[in-house]
Amino acid sequence: MYINKICVCKAAKLIKTGKTYRLGIETNNETPAPGTRTFNLTVLMPNQAPGQAMGENKFNYADDLMSGWMGVGSQIDGLGHAAVDHIFYNGVHSSEFVKPEGLSKFGVEKYPPIVARGVLINMAACLNTPVVTEGTAYTREMIIKCQNEQNIEIGSGDVVLFHSGWLDVLDTDPKRYAKGEPGIGLDGAKYLASKDVMA
Repeated sequence: MYINKICVCKAAKLIKTGKTYRLGIETNNETPAPGTRTFNLTVLMPNQAPGQAMGENKFNYADDLMSGWMGVGSQIDGLGHAAVDHIFYNGVHSSEFVKPEGLSKFGVEKYPPIVARGVLINMAACLNTPVVTEGTAYTREMIIKCQNEQNIEIGSGDVVLFHSGWLDVLDTDPKRYAKGEPGIGLDGAKYLASKDVMA
């Protein structure tokens, strides 16, 4: 991923109100995740018993202990996330870069800030449903149909966001939420790549 300074300047000129929107979801021990994934946060207060505080000023503190899977909640997946038979992006085998202490390549830590024009396509409205059914793969034809209906143009360097209504399932049926979701299919991904989107 690269930062196209011209695209950033163009995007900045579109700002009218300065309103911001959170695109992530809260991550906690109730956030559904596939399988047996867990997420736990414990607040500790070491030396909290009277007379056991540190130093003459009886200093105490509270601290956080977190354990769990990082893949719980919303995230941006890097090229080191998914593979077929241990073969990752560009034919690289997992043994070359997947280490217990972390990935030696294909991580998201080197991504620059994403600053671009955001394009929102309301797939739920286009498909005439409050929530797009899990397993629905957005195809090129489907995306173009929704673009045309909503008078949306996708340009080079844009970030394309799809509204599916799926997050509403998180509140009403967390078990269903963790089992599947709608999203971009291969045909739709190739279409977006042909439009030179950033994300």
